[in-house]
Amino acid sequence: MQVHEMSKIKAMPATERGSGDEDFGAIVQVGRRSIAYTPSKEVRMRFTLNGNEADIPSAFAEDRLLWLLRDHFHLNGPKYGCGVGACGACVVHVDGEAQRSCLLMAGDVGGRRVVTLEHLGAGRDGGLHPVQKAWIDAGVPQCGYCQNGLIMTAAALLAANPDATARDISAAMDDVICRCGTHQRIRTAVVAAQTSIRRRSR
Repeated sequence: MQVHEMSKIKAMPATERGSGDEDFGAIVQVGRRSIAYTPSKEVRMRFTLNGNEADIPSAFAEDRLLWLLRDHFHLNGPKYGCGVGACGACVVHVDGEAQRSCLLMAGDVGGRRVVTLEHLGAGRDGGLHPVQKAWIDAGVPQCGYCQNGLIMTAAALLAANPDATARDISAAMDDVICRCGTHQRIRTAVVAAQTSIRRRSR
């Protein structure tokens, strides 16, 4: 199984560090902050990211999952919208459930399975999940910023409840803010995806 190491890690050579840093193997730059740690002694955290094993220093456990995915794994499907879990633009799947990655700490997903929009259609015809295909067919996107949250929420809903009612669909999708107001197209696309999923499961 492939192991992804953290990217964008900047380690300062010992000559660039102060005399008080001798005990540390590197100064790691994470966004706006620096963390000193000893590689030989550090504890690492692992989780499954898009089907592959991801390996990160435990020093990053208190970083928001959203920033870990975007800044270090370069996965830009989840978007930053509000930072308080209200808009849904940052939704990812954690063990199959739709979760707001701006609220989760990286440490919350240790030993768990995380899937982002980039991997949603993996292994499917054309590389598209039925929800993604329905989205294209219905012409849902306008500005596109909320699409990650809407698609990931719909996919999680239909995986958990293939027989979701119109009320179930509205309740789930209305929880993700679409500033362009394409709610009718969203519902049309979710129902079309539901029909496609049911047909394939027969």
